[in-house]
Amino acid sequence: MLRSLATFLAVVALSGCGGVAPILQPVESPPAKQTKLLDQRRVLADAEYFADEALRLYHTGDVSRAETITRILGTATEDLGQAVRYKLTVLNTHQALDRNANDAMATALELQPRSRSQRLAALEVWARVLSNQGDAIDALETIFSAKELLTESDARTRDRLNALAWATLTAMLPAQLEELQSETRIEDLRVWSNLAILRSNSLSESSWQVVWENWQQDRLDHESTQWLSAHLNSAAHRTPQIAILLAQSGTDAHTRAAQAIRDGFVLAQLEDGQFLPSSKQPTVSFLDVNKTNVIPTIRQAFAGGKTHIVGPLNKDLVDHVIENGPFGGHLLLLNHPNVTNRLQDTSIRHVGWSIKDEATALAGRVATDESKSCVTLYGSDPWMMRATAEFERALPEKVEVLATHRIPDDASITEVVGDSLGIGESIARHEHLQSVIRYDVEFLPRLNQDVTCVVAFIEGLQLEAVLEALRYHSERSLQVFVTESALREHIPDLAEAVLVTTSPWKVYPELVGDTLNSIQANPNLRSFYAFGMDAYKLVNRWDHLKTAQQLVGRAGRYELSENGEIRRIPTWAIVSDGELVPLRHEQFDREHPYL
Repeated sequence: MLRSLATFLAVVALSGCGGVAPILQPVESPPAKQTKLLDQRRVLADAEYFADEALRLYHTGDVSRAETITRILGTATEDLGQAVRYKLTVLNTHQALDRNANDAMATALELQPRSRSQRLAALEVWARVLSNQGDAIDALETIFSAKELLTESDARTRDRLNALAWATLTAMLPAQLEELQSETRIEDLRVWSNLAILRSNSLSESSWQVVWENWQQDRLDHESTQWLSAHLNSAAHRTPQIAILLAQSGTDAHTRAAQAIRDGFVLAQLEDGQFLPSSKQPTVSFLDVNKTNVIPTIRQAFAGGKTHIVGPLNKDLVDHVIENGPFGGHLLLLNHPNVTNRLQDTSIRHVGWSIKDEATALAGRVATDESKSCVTLYGSDPWMMRATAEFERALPEKVEVLATHRIPDDASITEVVGDSLGIGESIARHEHLQSVIRYDVEFLPRLNQDVTCVVAFIEGLQLEAVLEALRYHSERSLQVFVTESALREHIPDLAEAVLVTTSPWKVYPELVGDTLNSIQANPNLRSFYAFGMDAYKLVNRWDHLKTAQQLVGRAGRYELSENGEIRRIPTWAIVSDGELVPLRHEQFDREHPYL
């Protein structure tokens, strides 16, 4: 990867000799009376000006107006010059990435940069594509390669690249950042990644402020310090006063999960407190609630000075809370409600362990791997059926689902897998042929050649049988995608190269292992401990989550939606030599498109 980037930069340097086009600079907004007269004829008559203007509008946040200009210019693409068409393609790619469209890569690959300014734009776009698809290390090296091409007049481009670099770095796990530091040859990137590690390891805004002040003293002249100082929220941070609404007693499974989440929250508070004076540490109270007292308890807690409430966990209680809001304080619900937040109260957020998150991640991965068609298998449990529906809903149009089959029982797995791969059609053709020619013909069952991957929402005991059936029916290797439930009991020998959505701590055990081993925690509840630690971070980073793209936790990365839902983004792992290991960037097997 580094060799390919070095080669690319050499190509950039050589091709830049001679007639280098002027750097694209943002154009000042035209007078108000002129902008109101925007129409198709005016835009097409001065296409180059408006292409520049659309880029400026997009990068300054006026996305709607930029899209209008892009749409008008797109009606006359063949009549536009190369420079205008290039800028139009750049805009289309940025807009596709904003929509999380899986066709953004195809649009980016249309770019054929001819000048330094065009190469800068291409590198910026490609870095976003890589980051969007989870290839963070290649994305960052692309960003820092682009920064090497900048001149002093490229201040706005530098600012955007720094923002993209910081967003990418802060969406990486500390272990991934350490891997980046050991691999990259770019010293400047090492410095930035070190700051991102400190940011990720800070579980609250209070501890981050302590770390940030120390960093500024040691690296006052570094670009990371100067850039982040200009972009950090300067508002004074208020230490939250927190109430925990989780079951405090009982022996049922729900109560045990609630207690593990509570203990994880306390563990995170203790870990965070090592960096803070007592005056900066949040105060935490524990309240036991049920449906009859949850609403009065919440109101009393806020009236008594609490600024944030975490819980409840029970789905019925979560629905009850949503129906009776608002409450005058910040509320982090630990389950997704069935009811709609009718008031759209921005002070209420909800996070949960939803199979929808796993299914959405699977759909994105299948599309990223450029699979054109797949088959879906699922068991009879309700979560498996929900996951299948969510997966197929999230798939882009370019990916075709050739077959979707339910596995009614373990005895039928081989037959169901054969049907999903098109073996049944092969048998039918054979029988029809024999009936026509009226003598025996050797049967050679054929797999549907359009099948590129298999997505399975199944339990661990079913996975080995599914993999065995795939090997029996298929003469070629098929990529298999599953959720962590399929590998919960053990990892079958046949599971080599299976891709899995899972929690970060499953592939980086040190994220929670050392802490939980010290208290002899129940290993079966580690996901709930990790979830509790993340709840601490989410409530202590409440203001940060309003503007940040993602927040890294122990059970996943988190992203806030406009409706108050905090979506959990799982980590990708791959089975290698019988173990679950992180899906690292070199396993993406992708070359830089501009070489």
